[in-house]
Amino acid sequence: MGVGGVFIDIARKDVLALAGRYHVRKPEDLLDSLLDVADNWSEYAEKVGLSVSVKDRIGKDISTCSSLLSC
Repeated sequence: MGVGGVFIDIARKDVLALAGRYHVRKPEDLLDSLLDVADNWSEYAEKVGLSVSVKDRIGKDISTCSSLLSC
């Protein structure tokens, strides 16, 4: 998957540039809200009954992606 022509190490600035291109209102707030949800992944996974191994595997991916977008 790519964002604005970037396919490796997609960063916050890439997402915000794309948001600006499409006139997304309050992109910083929106991205921060999405990152808050991602930070609580474990809670959501437990609520729907995912196994610990699946929860941890997906959580690792979410953590990796979220860390790139937090900066």
